[in-house]
Amino acid sequence: DLIRILGLRFCYVRLRESKALHADDCIKFFAAGWERPIYCRATGLTMTLDISGTMEQIKSGFFNNWRKALKKSSKAPFEIVEFRDVKSIANLYYELKKLKNLSVREIYSEDYIKSLLDTHKDNLIVLGAMDCNGDLVSIRGAICHKLNATDMIAATSTVGRSLSASNAVL
Repeated sequence: DLIRILGLRFCYVRLRESKALHADDCIKFFAAGWERPIYCRATGLTMTLDISGTMEQIKSGFFNNWRKALKKSSKAPFEIVEFRDVKSIANLYYELKKLKNLSVREIYSEDYIKSLLDTHKDNLIVLGAMDCNGDLVSIRGAICHKLNATDMIAATSTVGRSLSASNAVL
């Protein structure tokens, strides 16, 4: 029991393999006690971005709507800061839940967020956009390992959406 061995309260494992998953593979996973989550925490799509070039080279590969949103976010009155306050992150997810009419199971709970932050410590980098009133309007967190970063936390408030804050935090 992985959760018991590692002493975790939550365990969510995403398998991303370069080969196609076949029915035999699924049967082996199910026979070993694995199950698909009721609510997936992702669309199943993966995007990668090569960030080894200059900022201008990176932006040149973006679609026009992304470039516009980045430009809009660069003029918005907020500050990007490293952020680790569990309660504020959970409140932002709760606002996202109401905004998008999501169920409780489709958002990260305060306990889950705390578990992520505690488990990954310095490897989980969380950035937040704070508006001019000092309120958190957008957040994004990624687990960094060697040369890769995996996006794990992302939520934006109504105010943050109007400012394109999620683009700036990314």
